[in-house]
Amino acid sequence: MIINMSPVRSDSRIFVSVNGNAISINDEVFDFSPLQDGDTLPRAAIDSPWFASDVTRVGSELHVSL
Repeated sequence: MIINMSPVRSDSRIFVSVNGNAISINDEVFDFSPLQDGDTLPRAAIDSPWFASDVTRVGSELHVSL
């Protein structure tokens, strides 16, 4: 998983961990296992303020911006 951090001004803390195709953000798990090569999950479909853009899979790697 490739995680890009997008700078924002915030007093909130973010705790992130990765387990396979799942990412845990502040103890909330987002499982992206169903995404196949070339798939994109739009940012609007993810119920979390922490994601900065769409989530995409390129080959075996997930690309995520927080």
